[in-house]
Amino acid sequence: NGTAEWFARSAGHSLAHAWQRPVGSLTWSASRAVGRSPRTLASSPAVAAQADGALTGFARGDSGLVEHAWQQAGFPNGWHWGKPLPAAPEPAMAGTDPAALLLPRGDVAVYQTAASGAVRVTAQRRRNRNRHWVSWGDLGGGCVSTPVPVVDGRRKVDVLCLSGSGTVQMIRWNGKSWGGWGTLPGSPADLTGTPAVVVDGSGQTEVLVATTSG
Repeated sequence: NGTAEWFARSAGHSLAHAWQRPVGSLTWSASRAVGRSPRTLASSPAVAAQADGALTGFARGDSGLVEHAWQQAGFPNGWHWGKPLPAAPEPAMAGTDPAALLLPRGDVAVYQTAASGAVRVTAQRRRNRNRHWVSWGDLGGGCVSTPVPVVDGRRKVDVLCLSGSGTVQMIRWNGKSWGGWGTLPGSPADLTGTPAVVVDGSGQTEVLVATTSG
């Protein structure tokens, strides 16, 4: 509906959110739980809008599985918590979070960095369908951060992360296949944390990331 909304793991390990009220204003609702959120969440959440505009959210639980909720009328506070996503072939890297993205073809994909540093990805079998997901794929890589997916100005899907050497790495989906991982040209080697990536009004991708010196 055009409003801004934030999501976070609460001190009680459930998923909380708040939103602009009214839409577009500088005032916000009180924070509240997202439906009947489980109280076993162990990561920060990732949220994406589906092709139909409904939000769908993900957070890893204590079990290591990615818990999953989506907006649906008739459920508590308009959110339905379904079954967790299928188990990935290997556990997630400690200290990283899942990431989510609406792909150009209309389905939502979820990415996470595995303990080996490889990025794993799964996606809805059909757009706007939250109950059925494809098996996790392996994008490879040597990441030490949460993966950051983005649709660039040419409608390609880029996934970025930090490498163990402190540089920004990227892999690209061209609509048919994934390329190979490479270091962004000119990337410093003293970076830390998780990159922030945005596509500006001209279609150019911008990456912001902290250095070890702050």
